[in-house]
Parts: sequence; C-alpha cells; structure tokens
Amino acid sequence: MRKDMARVLWGGCLLIALNVALLAVSGASLFGKLSRGRVMSSLDVGSVINTPFLIDFFWFVFSFSLLNLLVAFVLYVVWRCCSLSKFRGDSRVFYLLLLFFFLLIYLWNMVLFPWSALAGGAEKGSVFLWGLVSGTCAWLLVIGGGVGSGFRGSKLIVGVLGLGLLVGLWDSSSKEIVVTSARPNIIIIGFDSLRPEMPSERYMPNLNGYLQQSVRFSDAVTPLPRTFPSWMSLLTGVNPVKHGARFNLMPYSLINHDFKSLPKRLKEEGYQTLYAMDEKRFANIDQRYGFDHLVGPKIGVGDFLFGFLSDLPVLNMVRQFPLSEPFFPYVYSNRALSASYMGEDFVGEVEDGIADLDAGLPAFMVVHFCEPHWPYAYVSGKERQTGWLSKFNGQGNFQNYMKSLPRADEQFGKVITALRDAGRLENALVFFVSDHGEGFARDAVTFSSAVGGRPFELSAYGHGTNVVQRFQFQVLMAYQVYRNGKLVSIPSSQERDRVSLLDIYPTVLEYLGIELPKTLDGYSLIGREKIPERNFFVETDFNVSAVLNGQIDADEAFAQGASAYRVESNGYVSLRPDKIGQIMRQKEYSVLSGDKVLAFGDYGKELAPFRLFDYSAMTWRPIEGEDGDPSIREMQLALCRQFASDPLMLEQHVCRSARVADAR
Repeated sequence: MRKDMARVLWGGCLLIALNVALLAVSGASLFGKLSRGRVMSSLDVGSVINTPFLIDFFWFVFSFSLLNLLVAFVLYVVWRCCSLSKFRGDSRVFYLLLLFFFLLIYLWNMVLFPWSALAGGAEKGSVFLWGLVSGTCAWLLVIGGGVGSGFRGSKLIVGVLGLGLLVGLWDSSSKEIVVTSARPNIIIIGFDSLRPEMPSERYMPNLNGYLQQSVRFSDAVTPLPRTFPSWMSLLTGVNPVKHGARFNLMPYSLINHDFKSLPKRLKEEGYQTLYAMDEKRFANIDQRYGFDHLVGPKIGVGDFLFGFLSDLPVLNMVRQFPLSEPFFPYVYSNRALSASYMGEDFVGEVEDGIADLDAGLPAFMVVHFCEPHWPYAYVSGKERQTGWLSKFNGQGNFQNYMKSLPRADEQFGKVITALRDAGRLENALVFFVSDHGEGFARDAVTFSSAVGGRPFELSAYGHGTNVVQRFQFQVLMAYQVYRNGKLVSIPSSQERDRVSLLDIYPTVLEYLGIELPKTLDGYSLIGREKIPERNFFVETDFNVSAVLNGQIDADEAFAQGASAYRVESNGYVSLRPDKIGQIMRQKEYSVLSGDKVLAFGDYGKELAPFRLFDYSAMTWRPIEGEDGDPSIREMQLALCRQFASDPLMLEQHVCRSARVADAR
C-alpha cells in the first residue's frame, strides 16, 4: 500500500512539474515585459499579502495539486487493474503512460481549444485529428489491454462508468417554480460591445425575434463607452461626473453614493436583486451596490493572475464541469478565460440563480453577456460550416467579433427561456441593452475640411478610446412590457429620438409609480409625447498605446497599464488614487447635438483643443477660441460646465471665461 501511495504521489508531482514547465514556456514573453516595465517595482507585495488573495492563491495551488494527484490516482488504478500483467509490476510503465496521457491532453487541448496560448491559435486539420484519435486509441489499448483478464477489471469498468454517470447528472435537476408576486419584475439583459445594428435573423435570431416585438430606439448612446462607467450610469440615472465612475475599476471609496443605485432603491420597495455577469475583472459590482445575489466568477486580483495560470490543458478540460466551481471559483464560468470558455457553465449558473429567487417577491435582475467583447474568442461553433462568414475573411478582429455574436445569442435564448419557465415574464418590464459599441478598422471615415484645410482621417479601435466615432458610444436599447403572461404593445413616439442609458433608471421608477429624484440626468421614456431637448456628453476612459490600434497586444497592454492599479484590502483591483489625476488629463470629451459632435482634448500645442465634426456634411474644422456661431458656442459652454472640475477644463481659457460669465 505504501509503495502504491508513493507511486501515485510521484505521478502527481510529475504532472504538476509538466504543467509548471508549460506555464514557464507560455508566459515567458509576459514575464519579460513585466520585468522590463514598472510593474514589479510598483507592486506593493506587503499590501497584497494582507488581502484575501493569499488565501485564494494557496487554495488554487491546493486545488490544482489535488486535481493532478486525482488524475494520477485514477490512471494508477486503471493501470494496476486493467493493463496487461507484464506491465503491472514495472512502475516505469506507469510513468511512461502518464507522460503519454499528458501529451494526449496537450494535443486534445490544441483541437478543442484553438485559442489557447498552448494551441497556436489555428484550427487543426483532419490529418492531425485522426492522428490524435489513433494515438488515444493506442494509449487506451496499452493501458486497458488486460481489462478482460479478470473480475477485478470488469468491476473497475462498472465503477468508472457509474462515476461518469454521476458527474454527468450532477446538478441537472430542475426546480418547479410558481411565482406568486403580483408586482412586475424588472429585468435588464445586456450584451457587452454589441453594436445596435448587429442583431439580425442571421447573426442573432433569438435576440432579433424579441427586438422585433419591442420598443427599440434607433439612436441610443452611453456617456462613457466602458463597462463599469456605463453600467453605473444606467443604475444611477446620472452622468459619470456625478456618480464618480470615470474609469473602469474606479475605487469604491471614490464613487459618489449620494445617488442611490436602482437595486438599492428597489430593495426599499420590497424587491430582491440579482446581478449576473460572466466577466467581472473590469467591473467590481457586488453587494455594496445593492445586489443580493451575485452570479458568475469571483471578483478580485485572482481573476487576473489565475486567468494566466489557468490556461493549461487539464484545467481547460475540468472547468467545463460544475464540480470544478468550488475549487476554481475564478475560472469557472469566466469569459475572461476565453480560450476554453464555452458559455454553458455561465448559463447554468444564471438558471440556478433565477430558480433560487423567492417566488413570493418581485425581482430586479441584471444579466450581462460578455461574449462579444475582445478578444472575441470562441471555442467552436456551427458558423464554421455555414459559410456565411466568408465575406469577412481577412478582416481579423471584425470576423472574430461576428463569430462571437451567435454564441452570445445562444446564451440569451436559454436565459430568456429560463425566465419564462420561472414565471418571471408573466408581469415584467424587460430591457435589452448593450453597454457600449465597438470600433474596427473597417469603420474608418474621412471628414473633409470645412475651412479649406487638410481632411481628418477618423479611425478608432475598440471602445472608450474616442469620443467622435459613433460606433463606440452608440448602444442597443429597447424594452418590452408583459402583463398576465402576454406582451403588451406600448406606442412610443421616441423611437427615433436620441436617448441614453441614463433614461432607464427614471423609466423604471415611473413605470412602478415611484417618485423620481430631481437629481437625475435621464428622462422617463414612458408617458411622454416628447423628450425635452438636452445635451448628450461622451468621455473616454484610461487607455494605453497597446489598445489604440487594431492588433491589441494583451501582454503589452497589461505591462503598460498595471502600474496604475492597486490591490485593495478586500482583494479587489482598482485604480490607484494617486494616479487618477494624471490619467484624467488624458481624457477626451464631446457633446452631441443632432449630427454635430464637438470634441475637446489635449492634442498638443500645435493643434486646436476644440474640433467640430458634422456627420451630415462629413466635414470638420478646428476651433481655437470662442466660436462665432452661437449654437457652437453653446456647445462649448455646455462642455465647460459639464466637466468643469476636470484638469483640462480648469486650464482652458474658453472655460475660464465661461466660469466668469456664470459667476456674474
């Protein structure tokens, strides 16, 4: 027995050593960039140790070691019970079989997860696949060649099959739910980076079917096209300059909590609240913002570190099973680990979260799908066989973006079915939104000069990097109303008006008959013939040079930006307060008025700080000082007042004169 235990232990250590070697090889470039940059020198090791991260790290190491020991134990039992008698006594055969098993898992990882850092990023051909299948069969033949030699082997096979059946049936039971609450449920379903024109019968048939029966706004915008600021604007009904989330991962202590979030307000009305998102590393939204139930991966610095450590063949396989969730909470259902993310794990968690809600209480639910977000990685998909994506070949990121949409739509279809089966659509107000859009190389446009100067080439990638490109700040926004299980048609005259995610907060309160706070920047979209004229403001987030081109280098972006962040006492990652003033000076701002966009930023001494873009005429012109056109001057003043406390605005002479005028 002692000899058996020693063999299993050494087998587990061998597997661990092989995985560590893979990490060293795959992470060499990242470690090099970090060591050359300021990341290591800026890292306060003492503060990190005094956070829950240390416990998370040791738990990850323990779980990973236990997993490898379990694999070694199972293979050892199979080898001892099933292999040919001449192989059973030689431990070298066992270790060779472990090595062959590791190689097979590595190769299967290349086939199943082509986006893995260890897979080379390319789909493998049929010759490779058939070779892998043949190798697997050969390995099974060697290790199981003696399975028929006795009762012991037969009994083992029965045991293994029984264990497999239990794993397959794990957590597969469904609960029968009868919702008894008479108050309407409020449901917001979001899609990360989804451009409003993308949902269609071809790309997203499930979502498109619901949008066809919705009040859908053709010109909806977000005030800051990044996930956390956008959702904070939606959940508070005020612009980022008021609620304080001026960047992703803004410290909780710098958020203005005078503006009560929608989940907190609805909890006062007896609602239960649920928040579900499958990538949380840039949005630390938790119970502090009013949510009772959180669904999705764990929040914290472990999401960043374990995201790198978890791209290993054995973990990519194991993470697909619900049994892995308590052992790898930063890995399970985490879209950020996109190389092996299939989405079923997150959908299952959302379904369980819906089922666990109290049937006697109304619910406020937020479900956000991050599949369309960069790097637009996908594991597999039917679209490979359909051929309709061929017209996007050669367009890189945009092609991968398009491939991600059917996967997000499939997730949406299952979640909306779960909501219907749970009775949550019997009486409900449902919003379909995106937090921001996405810019690609194909979106580049040229504005001719309105004053006879040089043309302006506008080409901006991603989101939150530019305040002029519409594809970044325009969002999907639509809603439906259900009563007694039936869809209610609500006529709306605002479908062509420009609206904002800020309008969802007052719309929900008015629909529920709750008095609206006077501090809101948004307007209710229900019960109005005309929305009052207003300015729409847009601002950028924190950007490093590695994300400002079409080919994002994730490792380089991390190395460039990591020194601006810290680990808080609760283990969360947030911006360092001492860096925010410096980062704030990099912001760009704009105000939207019809087809005109007035942008402002620090473009250098040689360039004018204000730029006016006219989308109807496709012209632009620089503005040095106070503009002579009264309407444009009003846009300048609006920008100055909106961002009056920001460093660039404080230094701008046009804004200084505006403050003097306002003081009079």
